[in-house]
Amino acid sequence: MTYQFIHIGKTGGTLVREVLRSLPPEHRRRLRFHGHDVTLPQALEAHPEMPVFFSVRRPETLFVSAFNSRRREGRPTYERPHNRRERIAFRVFDTPNALAESLSAGDPPLRACAEFSMLAINHVRKGLRWYLRGTETLEEHRDAIAFILLQERLEEDLRAFTERIGVPLDAARVSPAERLHSAVAEDEQEVSPAGLANVREWYRRDQEIYDWCVAFRDGRVAG
Repeated sequence: MTYQFIHIGKTGGTLVREVLRSLPPEHRRRLRFHGHDVTLPQALEAHPEMPVFFSVRRPETLFVSAFNSRRREGRPTYERPHNRRERIAFRVFDTPNALAESLSAGDPPLRACAEFSMLAINHVRKGLRWYLRGTETLEEHRDAIAFILLQERLEEDLRAFTERIGVPLDAARVSPAERLHSAVAEDEQEVSPAGLANVREWYRRDQEIYDWCVAFRDGRVAG
């Protein structure tokens, strides 16, 4: 059987893809990898015979990682220049906390700029909800979901997935312990309690999706 990977931005998907693509051909051919532009419904519509797997991440840490990665234009792993809307956003906000706190700013223009920026910055805009739609969609397609990996336990979950489908992860040339696109030293990681509350409210539906995915991974979603 062939399994298809949905690459949700800033959830460790680059690591998953690079490790699994480094497997010997006889194992690699059992895996199909989508880019950042493919959603769960699209993947299953195109290949209904292929179960899916994907990784997820807590929305608040996904936000911080996405902001910092795009601020760096993807470096050091990639080099993808800011688009016009991103250039506007990063001229106003230079840290994830500055953006997060401004979502509840008392100054209406600043708050509007923050809301614009949340929709302008790639990966900040496209969180779990963009790829997975909602818990209703996950329930609809639950029988086609082979495995969900948690970014927080990526190495452990990647090994569990490959063991389940009978692929020897130790045969991969790239070790899952290697972090291919991790934060760099100068990245600002801290978000204040006020900023965190704003981010959690913004990604409220993404959190519902994340909670469903954790329960599915742990076998707590009833069939």
